Amino acid sequence: MHVTDTHRAEPTARRRRGLRNALAAGVTALLGAGLVAAGTGTAQAAVAGTWGSFAVSGTSRAFTGSMELGGEFPVTTFTSTARTVSTPSGASVWQAEATPPGERYGSSRSLPYLNQSTDTDGTTPVAAVTTYDFETPTPSAGWSFVLGDVDADQVTITATTSGGAPVAAADLGFEGAYNSCRQPGGWSCTASQGDDVPTWDPATATLTGNVLDTQGATGWFSPQVPLTSLTLSFVRQSGSPIYQTWFAARTAALSGTATLDGAPLADARVTVSDAAGRVVADLTTGADGGYLAPALVTAPGYTVSIVPPEGLTTTPLDADLTDGDAAGVDFAFETPVAPAPTTTATGTVVDEEGEPVADLPVAAAPGTSSAPIAETTTDEDGTFALEELPVETDLVLVTRPDDVAPTVVPFRTPAAGSVDLGTIVVPTAVAPPVTPEPEPTPVPVPLPEPVPAPAPPVAPGPAPVPAPPAPAVPAASQALAYTGDGAGGLLGLGAALLLAGAVVTSSAAVHGRRA
Repeated sequence: MHVTDTHRAEPTARRRRGLRNALAAGVTALLGAGLVAAGTGTAQAAVAGTWGSFAVSGTSRAFTGSMELGGEFPVTTFTSTARTVSTPSGASVWQAEATPPGERYGSSRSLPYLNQSTDTDGTTPVAAVTTYDFETPTPSAGWSFVLGDVDADQVTITATTSGGAPVAAADLGFEGAYNSCRQPGGWSCTASQGDDVPTWDPATATLTGNVLDTQGATGWFSPQVPLTSLTLSFVRQSGSPIYQTWFAARTAALSGTATLDGAPLADARVTVSDAAGRVVADLTTGADGGYLAPALVTAPGYTVSIVPPEGLTTTPLDADLTDGDAAGVDFAFETPVAPAPTTTATGTVVDEEGEPVADLPVAAAPGTSSAPIAETTTDEDGTFALEELPVETDLVLVTRPDDVAPTVVPFRTPAAGSVDLGTIVVPTAVAPPVTPEPEPTPVPVPLPEPVPAPAPPVAPGPAPVPAPPAPAVPAASQALAYTGDGAGGLLGLGAALLLAGAVVTSSAAVHGRRA
């Protein structure tokens, strides 16, 4: 759009009305800040949108200025090489509530914006460079910048993050392009010019108009990473174009309560820091122990700290306002309970012969049938010390509490210091018996395997004499032979031999008679 009086010179009445509106907004902000400083409890503030305001000084191609945005946004300054820079009141051109950023932040009507021209109207394009520097890194969410009337010009956007690193085009957070005029509740423009929309090229990070001089062509961005600087380089495409810049943020409340032993903790200092570590709220708890930061940018990464009561400690709490108000960021302190005072009972145990008794179990208990509250054993010299006993308490000293008839000594602990029970005599039989050390178990030694003795050599004897041949036995006699087993066989054999002998004798007699 060309710079003309009809489009850019606003009536004095409108300017005054815009000034009054700005002052009213400033007063509201101051009152809100006062409420925060006073610590007015935990009443919630509604999530709201806020638009930036500008202050400009300097001359053509050497302008400087500042931008202020609610929600404790970082202090922002800028320089510009544009030929002209002005801050219209927003009474004739604005972002209506029906526009995409207006739906998030509300209408910018009657709120100022920055109006700039390119560096030259000549035939050679020269970039008009405007650089915004943020005192601390911006939030990584909850805010946007809007570039309007990008038609006969184009703008290339660059930015840096912590450490001066360049920001990728995707992290600039391009939200979309639209036309801001002829919107419901918006400003009016020529019907034939109210449909122009610029084009975003992520490869070159450039928002480009359609060359023709139109009205309302707008693009908007919501950075996704913290920025330390933002640079807008505008270049003319035709005619004598101008362009517009708005900043907006969404704010929410952060609140909580501090208590000590369940009661409100008043006048405690609470500080809220953003993700960059910058303190964005310095508060004091009210009489009800509550604190409230009513308007902080809806972003993650907040840290809430409190000065604890004397003698106590605490750790900071995290808070995330991305989705709106964060309530219940509470600090609950408890006074530590002092440990109960204790005392020590000492003494010496000897047997009936006055000899110290070592390693003797000793216990203190409320009574002989009660469980011990302290136990120990005597040292080599018979001494003992029962520690951490309650003061001003009637107790009994029990030696060998597991015995059927232990030695019992009643005593009372003092209010301070220790108590010496003196010498305690126990029966000799009470002395712990000396357990003899067990004999070592012999370890069996394996015996060697026996080796068989060699058989003695057999001495050669006389040659055996062959036995005379047995006489022939008649067949009838053979029938009497018994070849069975056992005693019957032996008897049969004997009978056969007798019969054979008789036959031999009878035969010899016959031969003798014949002779």
